[in-house]
Amino acid sequence: MKWILENLSWLIPAAGIPITWLFSKRKYQQRELKSQDVDIMSKNITVYQTLLDDLEQRYEDRLKKLEEYYQNEIDNLEKKMLKLKSELETLKKKYESSNNREV
Repeated sequence: MKWILENLSWLIPAAGIPITWLFSKRKYQQRELKSQDVDIMSKNITVYQTLLDDLEQRYEDRLKKLEEYYQNEIDNLEKKMLKLKSELETLKKKYESSNNREV
């Protein structure tokens, strides 16, 4: 006990060094964790942005395909309509010519 009292002047600072180191290490670890959280959030934002960009591109591609499909359908229906008009005119002429013969 006497030895402790005689050497108290250097024992207190010596005991304070590891305690200070532990507290500073904890603060450093907390800063490091916050930095990692920021990195993770940044990566998540990048992933979400990529997903949104990809979604927009897929939407535009799908819309373009649908427009092409329906334009083709419209073209086909117009062709059918012209063909049917032509057939109708032919049938009308046949009918009129047959009516003219009978009279």
